[in-house]
Amino acid sequence: MRSWTAEFLLDRFLFLFSVCIAIASICVPFVYEKIQPGWTGIGVLIWFLLIVLGRQCMMKEESSRNRILHMGMLVHCVLMVGIVCTVHLRPVVDLKDPICQIEEMIQENTREITQSHFSVYPNNIPLTILLYRIYSLVRSVFGTSVSLEQTGGLLNVLMIETTIICLFRLIDCADRTPVSRWAVKWIVLLNPAWIAYAAYYYTDTVSLPFAAAGLLVFVYGLQEEQTGKRMALWLLSGLLLGTAMKIRVTSLLLILSILIALLYRKRFKELRTVCLLFALALGTVHAAYSIVEDSYVTMDTYDTAMPATHFLMMGSHGNGKYDREDFQFTTSFSTHEEKVQQTWNAYLNNLRHNGIKGNIILVIKKEVIVWCNGTHGYELYTSRAVKESWLYHLLYGNHSAWFKGLMQGYRILLFAGIAYGLWKYRRGMDDLFLLCMVYWCSTIMFSAVWEAHTRHSLSYIPFLTLLCLPAFQKNNV
Repeated sequence: MRSWTAEFLLDRFLFLFSVCIAIASICVPFVYEKIQPGWTGIGVLIWFLLIVLGRQCMMKEESSRNRILHMGMLVHCVLMVGIVCTVHLRPVVDLKDPICQIEEMIQENTREITQSHFSVYPNNIPLTILLYRIYSLVRSVFGTSVSLEQTGGLLNVLMIETTIICLFRLIDCADRTPVSRWAVKWIVLLNPAWIAYAAYYYTDTVSLPFAAAGLLVFVYGLQEEQTGKRMALWLLSGLLLGTAMKIRVTSLLLILSILIALLYRKRFKELRTVCLLFALALGTVHAAYSIVEDSYVTMDTYDTAMPATHFLMMGSHGNGKYDREDFQFTTSFSTHEEKVQQTWNAYLNNLRHNGIKGNIILVIKKEVIVWCNGTHGYELYTSRAVKESWLYHLLYGNHSAWFKGLMQGYRILLFAGIAYGLWKYRRGMDDLFLLCMVYWCSTIMFSAVWEAHTRHSLSYIPFLTLLCLPAFQKNNV
């Protein structure tokens, strides 16, 4: 019988957590009006039929399985491009301000970012600069025949497909049978969130390929025997993860998970090397980005930007989601120091007011919001289109209930598969499996204290899919 080690406790905690998420995901359609229980049931049935079909394909030779997977990847890519070219979404919510700023820069023939939104949320500046440079390049080649929205959408498809390829390579690094690796690759590829967000992009989908590539290169470094090559790979990993962190700061959780996993393994020599190389890489990325940002931004955002304590405050009352009154409260103070002090005081007051029971209930609410909505709330971001075509209504509009049910069904079975994989695991964890588990714990802890949003898990779940690997082993491993 397995001993009560830290690995065992971590494994059992995540097993129980995944079971709770699967059960809560079944309940979501009964309380969330935008997801219908009937269509969710049909979605689960469709995924079961695909699992049965997949089991038949598992019996084929490896070359035949790979051909089927490659065909699936090609169809997936063509479908994504087709959605971007057919469904012309109008940018709303998070993407609206970056797009408006880029349009203004192009019309006025200037490179300066001036809109007030970026003085409050400077975290959107890297994405805006990236989109502006890419659109300027595309426009210099194709002229005005390609819209900014389509350019961004095609970039998003490239980012998503690159993420999938990196995840496939990560799965190949796992110490598992070819059949189990093939099955989990299909789980990654068939994630309906890729389709839902094909035409709507933001920091999560744009940062994902850098994060996935960074993790992949780090794992390659672990498997490399030559010291020089290993250090070069880890330095490259740090550069990629640093770039991901500049685009979306939650990529920092992946960096911390790598260091914690090495610390747990007591690989202190490697930990010192990785810390040094990552520090060098992050410093290089920060210095390079600062030079680029200075050429686009002249405004001083120190006193106007939202401090981290603002998001802690929003996550400490109600249901932990965005609150307009909290926004007005924070912006009412003129200096950075005042914002930090007042929001921190409000955060502590909220925790005291909630009490122990109230804080536990609040954390549960926030975890449900982050993990249990299979649609990631995509209807909020895809609510407006230049022209509402039949495909728009089928995926995003009046006739999209089936697709939301399919997404919720995927979420239910995904966490059921993760739970089964964790339960079936029977030996000391390999580095990649441990790293994914530590990463999941870090995202759970982050969700417990930060502002809650159902879209946050969009950038977490692709990495967690790897925890399904043991579920497809014929014997306990």
